[in-house]
Amino acid sequence: MNFWGEIYVWTNRGRPVIVGSIFRGYIEQTQHRIFHEFHSLSLQPLFAGDGGAVRWQPEEPGIKFQPVRDAGEPDKNEAVRLKQMCEMPAASVLA
Repeated sequence: MNFWGEIYVWTNRGRPVIVGSIFRGYIEQTQHRIFHEFHSLSLQPLFAGDGGAVRWQPEEPGIKFQPVRDAGEPDKNEAVRLKQMCEMPAASVLA
């Protein structure tokens, strides 16, 4: 089965709040279907609607920030903060 699609990111004030994809795939040789999926990246509850009707409303915010173990305090200088982030082991950030 072959799939073709697009991935979109919706933002609010420069921060990503929704990531979604719309794609299609062929079932057998002649029939195709269109699929979609959406995921909240928002810190707050959100909804998507049309003409007053709610079309999508996750029950909870999509993400929750948590402290990174043994990360220390972020530096006030932007370049130094970037260096600090790059030096963090992935395991401590994804745990």
